[in-house]
Amino acid sequence: MPDIAWLNGKFMPLRKAQISVMDRGFLFGDGIYEVIRTWGGRPIMVDEHLRRLVSSARMMELSCPPMTRLRKLIAAGVRRAGYKETFIYIEITRGVEFPRGHVPQKNTSPTVFLGFWRFKGRPSGDFEKGIKALTVEDFRWGRCDIKSVNLLANCMGKMNARKRGAKEVIFVHKGRLVEGGSSAVFVVKRGRLLIPGLSSVILPSLTRRLVLDTAAALGIKVAQRPVTVSQMMAADEVFLASTTAEGVPVVRIDGRKIGSGKPGEITGRLRSEILAGREAKVRRRS
Repeated sequence: MPDIAWLNGKFMPLRKAQISVMDRGFLFGDGIYEVIRTWGGRPIMVDEHLRRLVSSARMMELSCPPMTRLRKLIAAGVRRAGYKETFIYIEITRGVEFPRGHVPQKNTSPTVFLGFWRFKGRPSGDFEKGIKALTVEDFRWGRCDIKSVNLLANCMGKMNARKRGAKEVIFVHKGRLVEGGSSAVFVVKRGRLLIPGLSSVILPSLTRRLVLDTAAALGIKVAQRPVTVSQMMAADEVFLASTTAEGVPVVRIDGRKIGSGKPGEITGRLRSEILAGREAKVRRRS
């Protein structure tokens, strides 16, 4: 079954989708994106993702299709792809311009792309045994609250982590935790969740919000405040959260054992509650 793309007005096989070399997304990284996944075959948190997409577009003064249009395209793409679970990628760039210039021209039509391919998920061992992570001084641009396609620093950080046998990079700045290369990072100490508050250098992660809401429902105390690297290294538990993985235990950072060196109780409770909630929604729809 081929992966599916929708590009500027029509569906096609993903491998046949093409854009101009003069597209500003290609030349300047002048674009935004979102990642959505299905659960039980249905896209989850669609409105939340699309609201963030619209917010990113507004901050970049970038034209964005109406949410109603995007919802219909997502539903149609998932049906066409026909996978049990689907990875949905949305990217909008400022579009194609001649000649190349840093300042965008007026009335340029945006490039709108949606991709649909099989969602495979993380290996079960990541949750059962935990993963290793590597800290890197944050060298990204200063507006990470915009979900832009400028991910070179994230890629470089993750490449460095993989070379060192780790599965995620954790960005830090002047001795303080920021976030992961593609995840929110939670610290657990004495049964309480610690996570830095949102700012211009932290993406307003939807799964981060879900974890915080779930913690509140379970009666787990949460503190959103600066977290030092020392506090993270001395934590009882550290875990990651993202659209494609909720509650991934981190058992070693920079080669040092975190807590017992095994997935922790709080991480397991939060993940189990989130998964149970999603399964309940699937059953209600059936």
